[in-house]
Amino acid sequence: MTKKIYISLILIILAVLTLSIFISHNPQIPIPISPTPEPTPIPANTITLGEGERDGPLLVQKIYSDHIEGLSFREYPLATNQGTPIRLYYGQSVSNGCTVTLTLTNIIQLQTYPPTYKAVFSKEIDTNRPCPICLSENTTIDTPYGYISVKSIHEGDAVWTSDIHGSRQIVKVLKTTKVHVKNHQMSHTKFDDGRQVYVSPSHPLADGRPIGSIVVGDTLDGARIILAELVPYQGDYTYDILPSGDTGTYWANGVLLKSTIHSV
Repeated sequence: MTKKIYISLILIILAVLTLSIFISHNPQIPIPISPTPEPTPIPANTITLGEGERDGPLLVQKIYSDHIEGLSFREYPLATNQGTPIRLYYGQSVSNGCTVTLTLTNIIQLQTYPPTYKAVFSKEIDTNRPCPICLSENTTIDTPYGYISVKSIHEGDAVWTSDIHGSRQIVKVLKTTKVHVKNHQMSHTKFDDGRQVYVSPSHPLADGRPIGSIVVGDTLDGARIILAELVPYQGDYTYDILPSGDTGTYWANGVLLKSTIHSV
């Protein structure tokens, strides 16, 4: 029995040696290799978020195997910086109330220990429904020819802007918007030097902060805030402009604001 085992081992060794010699003398013979699977491409309108990550109206806080929990941030009809708790299962959506909608399509488990998850969303952007985070119809814009109603500003018109060093510059308007609103509210902000402005609460100041975050007692642009309130908007449209230059800022009723329009 032992002799048969020895003979079998010798035959196996001889076979391996023969194969090795054959391959070394025939390098042109390809050795089959299992192909590396190609990663599945992610569609352009799909985003992936982990816990603690935000895109548009959604901050993901916790991801489970079949749903996610997080905070929803609306921009219309009432913009707020306070997120509302939300739970999404497959096929359910969250929106900023106007332009952006995220729909949960998948939850993937990463090869980690302990297991971690990523949430996959389809992202729909409706450019025909821009959020009205803009100026009231009675706003005036500072131009080289004086203050002009925002409703009368057109592409190519000259306005004042502030460059990155804070210097005033004359630039041309690249784009204007006019957005229909209904049951809209405005942030009414009044300064102790007499300036006041009615703007959508999420409209950014020159430093990027939403004007709705300003409270009485704050100092802005060398003056103190004496009134900061939300009031119903009686107009049918809100307006905005995009100046050329490197900051996208302009003076509205004497207050330096940043445009909400993206240059594309």
